Amino acid sequence: MFRPAHAALLLLMGVICVVQTWRNRSMQVVDVASLVVASKRRCEMAEDLLPGKVVSDDTGSAYWEPSRCVLDRADLSEMVTCMNEKKLVLMGDSIAEQMSTYGRRALNSSFPFLRDVSSQGYAMKHAAELRAQKTSLVLFSMGLWDVGVHFCGLKSFYYSIKNKIKVYKAALPADTMFVIHNLQYINGKNPVATACNPQKKLEVYRDMISLVASCSNITHMTTYDYSASMPDASIDGVHYSQKVQQLKMQTLTHIACKGLLPEKPQYPSCTPQMESDLLMVWEGIEEATRPNEGCPQKLAPLTCREVPAEKG
Repeated sequence: MFRPAHAALLLLMGVICVVQTWRNRSMQVVDVASLVVASKRRCEMAEDLLPGKVVSDDTGSAYWEPSRCVLDRADLSEMVTCMNEKKLVLMGDSIAEQMSTYGRRALNSSFPFLRDVSSQGYAMKHAAELRAQKTSLVLFSMGLWDVGVHFCGLKSFYYSIKNKIKVYKAALPADTMFVIHNLQYINGKNPVATACNPQKKLEVYRDMISLVASCSNITHMTTYDYSASMPDASIDGVHYSQKVQQLKMQTLTHIACKGLLPEKPQYPSCTPQMESDLLMVWEGIEEATRPNEGCPQKLAPLTCREVPAEKG
């Protein structure tokens, strides 16, 4: 005989069943999310780092978090220890000087800076200094402004950088690591930089730096696209904020100390004919993208000098 108590019991069992089913489904969702995180492999190539985003921890330190892989976090003490052991020297323009200043202030460590954007004589002098300091890691950083101020366009700039690297490599031990740093972007915060460097010319410059790295057989370190996830990535449209300085030093640490392989070269097989063809194309683009009226005369290549192609 069916009684009200039986109905209540069946109703209770039904509720328990529904709740259990909902809990199981919820747990399945959590499990799937966990599996996604767990399935992420360790980042092995620089290409793995994009896309990604900038994240901060409780201390306010910034880290780059790739979407496709897991990148070990490098804390300040790790960076100091590694870079001191590597005997890092920063060379080039004000971007390199920024990184050197960051090293002294934030990491309480000495990362010497040598300005080297123009005279070939500087290369000979600096090569002797680097050899005396037993330098094992050299970071080059040269920007578009150097093209117009010190050189007669991209072709002259290209051969100058390549010739200097050749001088340094000849002077230092074979196991010395050379890294060339690529400017990531110029934004509207700096009207002079924007006026003097149209976007198309900036793209050509990035390609040129990649060609220098490939033809000189050195590492090419592209800064992550911070502009997409960090509105305050730049302090003036060209130079980077302190947070980005930290991220760039982390990148260098991962490449030099943690076994993260640099990106695949954009131009893997470098031949004189390929160099000549590319430089001819880039000169045409440069001619068609002259600085506009907002660019001061002092930044135009009026007092520049030609640097001949290397012989042999």
